[in-house]
Amino acid sequence: MNKIPVTNDTDHNMHIGGSVLRPGETQLVEPHLVPPGMGEVSTQASDEPPVDHVLELQKRKGDIVIAELTALSLDDLHALEALEASASKPRKGVLEAITAEHLRRASTEGSKDPADEEGGE
Repeated sequence: MNKIPVTNDTDHNMHIGGSVLRPGETQLVEPHLVPPGMGEVSTQASDEPPVDHVLELQKRKGDIVIAELTALSLDDLHALEALEASASKPRKGVLEAITAEHLRRASTEGSKDPADEEGGE
């Protein structure tokens, strides 16, 4: 397993992964032993949670959401559909537009020339 560097920036000894880390010292530690908020792989180093762009989009007005559908990845489109369907007041127009976008993408996939996928024979 790859180890990550952890630096003790405090004025006192730290105990990490069964060893003592003196002030100012850096030590390589296995990621699962690193406390939250320390080390390079910690996702809790920031007080701000990551922004979920699909959730932010779902909070916007329906016409804006509909206009952005073509720019979403398939996974994001599915996530938006689930969010909208589980909302306290699902927007019929948005759900219909999501369905239409799914159909548009499926017809685009179905209309591709099979020779293109086989190397253009």
